[in-house]
Amino acid sequence: MELCVLHETALFEEVRLEDIEAEPVRAGFAYWTALRGERDFPTRDELRPHAIKALLRHFVLIRVVDGGRDFHMAIVGDSVQRAYDVPLHNRFLSDIIKHAPAVMPGWMERYRRSALSGKPLFFRVTSMVEDSEANFIHREVVVLPLGSDGIATHVITFGTHELRPGV
Repeated sequence: MELCVLHETALFEEVRLEDIEAEPVRAGFAYWTALRGERDFPTRDELRPHAIKALLRHFVLIRVVDGGRDFHMAIVGDSVQRAYDVPLHNRFLSDIIKHAPAVMPGWMERYRRSALSGKPLFFRVTSMVEDSEANFIHREVVVLPLGSDGIATHVITFGTHELRPGV
């Protein structure tokens, strides 16, 4: 399942869980899977920050807005924020895109896809331009839906970043 999508400044490669090397991504997926049980996905209320304390710096909680037309970045871990030159916390993705057009449109597509399909998505992302809003060279991430009755109200991510030298 290797779907590669090249945006102007980033290469998004969809991969399988088996291909993910980053332990925080694997651990985050395992946590989500345990919460999910036999359902399609867990609810937002089931998340317990203390249970994933070691992963919080790699974590993002994103509220689905208007059926996936936009997304609100509710909580952004320190490691994730450090990977970008634009503030992410407590902002709408549509607004962030205006300030980071080289990086963020690709994330809108992936969040929407996970929210609407109700499925986890695993990606490797390679930043192709050094002077973009991305401070990373390489990223591994999983996008996971949360909600109930087959409707995703949030997506979460667990991801790691290989930062550019000097960042």
